[in-house]
Amino acid sequence: MEKLNTFLNIFIGTLIGGVFGHALFTYRHYLKYPGLYEIQSAPWYTSVIVRAGFTLGLIVIILIIKFVIKRRMERGATI
Repeated sequence: MEKLNTFLNIFIGTLIGGVFGHALFTYRHYLKYPGLYEIQSAPWYTSVIVRAGFTLGLIVIILIIKFVIKRRMERGATI
């Protein structure tokens, strides 16, 4: 179970890093090519917000899984 917990922690960190990387890339791209974003109907940061929302949802699901596994381990049940 310790390996699964470590894997889930690494996965959460990877998801967060992906969001930060996407946000940084989008911001730098916006600074370099502002004209491309002027013709869009949505602001330049819309894709960052959408990705962050999906990532937050995945992290919540993973935390629920971690909680359930921890709870079962405390009760002594096998998975």
